[in-house]
Amino acid sequence: MSTEAAQQRTPEEIENLKDSWASDPCWDIEDTEGFEAHYEELKAFHEQKRAYWDAKWDQELRKRRANQRQRWGESLPDAACDYLHALEERLSKIENTISRVKNSALYDE
Repeated sequence: MSTEAAQQRTPEEIENLKDSWASDPCWDIEDTEGFEAHYEELKAFHEQKRAYWDAKWDQELRKRRANQRQRWGESLPDAACDYLHALEERLSKIENTISRVKNSALYDE
């Protein structure tokens, strides 16, 4: 391991890396080149953020399913709730596309 790779980074550099990763977590932050000396801190940050995001996703999923059950019946299975939500999202996108097409047609006249 080179001395450059094992060098300590400033708190500001570490925070900038964390912010960058949190906005687009498409790599394992703890394996970031040049931050090897901060592996444990970055690994803990990664695990903490993933746990937070997972909990937030689970909470949103439970809320969405509860809303679906309120609308369609309390005995609705999870898979049916998820399917109805997906259909509603697709329908909303179609309606938005139709609206944009209609609006652009008005300007073309």
